[in-house]
Parts: sequence; structure tokens; C-alpha cells
Amino acid sequence: MALAILPEGFSPPVILQAKGSRYDIISGHLRIKALRELNNKDVDAIIVDLGEIERTHVSFIENMQRNSLRCIEIADHMRYMKRNYAFTQKELAIKYD
Repeated sequence: MALAILPEGFSPPVILQAKGSRYDIISGHLRIKALRELNNKDVDAIIVDLGEIERTHVSFIENMQRNSLRCIEIADHMRYMKRNYAFTQKELAIKYD
């Protein structure tokens, strides 16, 4: 990813959530890692206040957009959402369509 950022000099903002005096990375872990490899300490960020379900959703969507998830990882996420947040199969289908 560092090589992808270098020529353009552009990286979409990461999504952060305040946690005390620090920030949790909700979306953009790999962008931050790549920028660190380039010794770049500046990163555009969006600060959000999300609930646990929304945080899980945003993080999962980013992973899906990278197209690097295997079918079993998608199924594991769906099972996690059903067990922990009582989503139905139909709700998940609508949410992740």
C-alpha cells in the first residue's frame, strides 16, 4: 500500500473514534501502517462517535471493499452479528447488499 500512496501522495481519510485521551482506528489501519513506512506523520482523519454495532459495520465494510476477505471470513462476520446483536439473516442481507 505504501507504493500506492507514494506516487499520488493521496490517501483517503482514516476514521477514528475518541477513547479517553487517545483515538481508536475504526477504518484505515493499513493506510496508517503504509504512511508510517513512508515516515509520514500526517494523516487526514474523520473523528466519529459510533456505537459498537456501527463500528463493527464500518470496519467490516472497509475490509469488504478491499476484496481481500475470503467467504469464510464473511460468514464468520455474519454469524458474529447474528449472535451478538440479534440481526436476522434478512437484516444482514439488506445491510450488506
